[in-house]
Amino acid sequence: MGTENLTLTISPTLLEALGIREQGPLNYFKLLGIRREQEDNGAIDRAVMERSRALRQWQTSPQYGREAVKLLSAVHRAATILKDSTRRAAYREELERSERGEARTPLDEFTDLVRAALADGQLDIETRGELAKYAQQNGISPVQAQQILKEVGDKMAAARSAERAEAAPAAAAGAWEFRIAEQGEEAFETMLSALERSDNIGDTSYEKLLAEAARYGVSAERAAVLLADFQKNRFRLMVRRVAHGHIVTDAQSRILLPKAAAYGLDQTAAFEIISDYTLSVMTPDDIMASLTMAQTFDQSEIEEIVEHGADTHPPYAVKLKRKMPQWLSLGILVIAAGGALLLLSMFLKTRKPDVGPPVRIVQPTPVPTEAAETPEPEPTKAFDFTNRPDPPSGFLTLAPEKPGDPPKFEILINEVTCAMYLDYIRATLADPPANWEPGGRIPAGAAQLPVTHVTYDQAMAFAKWFAAQKHFDPATVRVPTQAEYMRALRGMTTRDDPSKPNYWERARLGPRPGPTPVRQEQFDKIFIEGIGQVYDLVGNVAEWGYDQRGVNRIVLGGDFTRPENYNHLDPQWRSAQYSAANIGFRLVHVLP
Repeated sequence: MGTENLTLTISPTLLEALGIREQGPLNYFKLLGIRREQEDNGAIDRAVMERSRALRQWQTSPQYGREAVKLLSAVHRAATILKDSTRRAAYREELERSERGEARTPLDEFTDLVRAALADGQLDIETRGELAKYAQQNGISPVQAQQILKEVGDKMAAARSAERAEAAPAAAAGAWEFRIAEQGEEAFETMLSALERSDNIGDTSYEKLLAEAARYGVSAERAAVLLADFQKNRFRLMVRRVAHGHIVTDAQSRILLPKAAAYGLDQTAAFEIISDYTLSVMTPDDIMASLTMAQTFDQSEIEEIVEHGADTHPPYAVKLKRKMPQWLSLGILVIAAGGALLLLSMFLKTRKPDVGPPVRIVQPTPVPTEAAETPEPEPTKAFDFTNRPDPPSGFLTLAPEKPGDPPKFEILINEVTCAMYLDYIRATLADPPANWEPGGRIPAGAAQLPVTHVTYDQAMAFAKWFAAQKHFDPATVRVPTQAEYMRALRGMTTRDDPSKPNYWERARLGPRPGPTPVRQEQFDKIFIEGIGQVYDLVGNVAEWGYDQRGVNRIVLGGDFTRPENYNHLDPQWRSAQYSAANIGFRLVHVLP
């Protein structure tokens, strides 16, 4: 919305007609002649009527008619903004900031982006990355970013709760259970209106709404139309939360557009909703000074979006598409044709001539000899426990050796450390573990300790971010399955072969004061012959695994708290939201 200060030059005659005697820029409050603290919409309506009546008398004036019409438009624009409590508060805040001579700072812009990111209460890894990138580019520290995330998140959660409370009286006592007081389309729409502010309308509930429409006597075709409008209204409400009385900036729109799919909208429809709202809050000065939404895409790009669909060509990716030059297309065709001719010539050269039926060669009958002596078994070679160089990537590649082994994969040779997790937090503004120091700082001396106090969901979010850094398919990077864990454990330790029966009763890992830095000798290091070694699969901290049992996920490998006779291969099962000081994680990358 900018500062929304009207910069119109008004003739003294019309100023006198409106009774405006104050000096300085003409803001909306001065234009309507009301106090800045005014909250009564009735008083605003009365002020609009008085101003409109005074200006209409000058509409036919040859000298002042055009100016009077322009002021009438401004009066009604002022009413639209000042009668909306959210937009009125935002306008008042911007006005006071302008009067103090304060310019908007990167922190203000960052706050706007956070508001867009948290509009629906969800913050995915890609959006976190965008926020982190903006913060790094504009000198915003991780501590400041985390503080803004928390403050804005709390405010938006409170606003959503207030919206739901406001809408609750309009809903029937059992509206969600579809207790129908009356039949017909109007009753169905009333029920939908009561649900617009709900944050828990998922795909299942949407399908349930569509199925239940018949109980209201609404046809499936008509219900689909009403539900489409219902989803648009929910997205429109989210945009309104984000805007907070301001225009929706180009940067905010790029965060909002990917959220459209959760509302059953393609991005073209979402873009139209964002644009409509932005135009509704713009003043004439805003429109003339900044047309960022319109300047972002040219007409041909918008036509392409509409023609091909937003799912394949989203608005923010259209500019990345480039047509292949004609000369390059012809070159590729020539190379392909040449390659085909080369392959054909090679085939002809290697083809054997037809020389008739094969000649049968009779082998001489072998002469019986005395039974060969049985060779003596070779002596068992001692296992070499010499460390091989750790791979720069941090991953060892393991292939299947016998039936039932998991497909080929890479496993991180050590658990994810606090230092690695800190990189993730800085890049995505994710929440730090509960045992870290205020501001998301690693405790002193803990950089190379396994990161703990992370949930399964947090571990998988880290995996998705890690995949993006390595340019891996996100679906191929995760925590290991139990089968992958056991495959990595198939090696030797200085104590013996861990796969032998009763090995863990003899291992005597014992309880310890706490975790130690990764890649340490005192914990079972698994030597895999000809490949390398994997560290801390057992005994340091337990690790999240991918296997699922109901709502729980497997936890593998035991930890430093276990007694000496504990079998570290006994799996535990924990809720995906569980976290503890003795549970960390490592990653695997499934190979094609």
